Amino acid sequence: MVNGTHSAEQLKSGPDEGEKKFWKGTDLTTYTSDVKTLEAVKRMNCFKSEPYQSFNYLVIGAGRDVSILEAFSDVPIDHITFLQRGKDETNKLASHGLKAIKGEPEWHDFGKKGDDEPSVEGFNVVLVMDDVRVTPHFMQNIASRGFVIGRGPLVAALEETGNYKIMGAVEHDGMAPSLKKGERGELKGQVRDDEEFKAAGKMKGKASYEDAVNALDKRGLKVEEIKRKGAVLAEYQKLQGSEPEKNEKTDTVDVEEAANAGARGTDQKPDEELKNVPWRTTDTSLLWVVRREY
Repeated sequence: MVNGTHSAEQLKSGPDEGEKKFWKGTDLTTYTSDVKTLEAVKRMNCFKSEPYQSFNYLVIGAGRDVSILEAFSDVPIDHITFLQRGKDETNKLASHGLKAIKGEPEWHDFGKKGDDEPSVEGFNVVLVMDDVRVTPHFMQNIASRGFVIGRGPLVAALEETGNYKIMGAVEHDGMAPSLKKGERGELKGQVRDDEEFKAAGKMKGKASYEDAVNALDKRGLKVEEIKRKGAVLAEYQKLQGSEPEKNEKTDTVDVEEAANAGARGTDQKPDEELKNVPWRTTDTSLLWVVRREY
């Protein structure tokens, strides 16, 4: 999923899941599973205690999927703005009387004078159904104390700015989505083993699995043996001066051997320049909710 909109496929766990319907006789679609997932978001305490009916909403990359209109049917339609990268989908939404704007979410400025759009103060709820990079322009469109609903990589990037708090997550369990709390619901902890390290991919400001392999190789360690034992994460953490979490089952190479080999890597950057490992974002069935702190 790199660039481009994913339309109705983004919220569902799989392309065959959820009954497809047409919205009010138009060629716009809703999916029962998407509607139920968003309705579960509304059941979170943070929404139940807020006057969400008066919020301004921004929906990014929906394509022709307007499931939010069914899930938040008690919100006036003119409070919901759709932001699309493509002209065709924008025009399609607008032709049915919806507020639709063409623009890049990473750079679009809603505060531009002359535009009939929400003010620069931002939106109270931003639902992201597309791959979006966290840029200053994107974040300035989120109102103070506003919510962002999206997938793990986006949420992790927001949380790392220090200005967003994880409120929880919804897991799509067939036709009965459930609220998640505790460790999974709060996105606690970084990747715990090599498989999660690989699955996390590349995240801004974080080390990828390939970065870790290269760092170990440059220090003269036996990389192929380390990879075979599934110990790339453990050995990379040692370079950072931190040990794996207690009770974590990792089969590492000999510590003394690693230390001696590391000492031979005299042409490398100081260890303090090594990037931290990423958050665990492997569970794509979770839809996260974060809130801007101020």
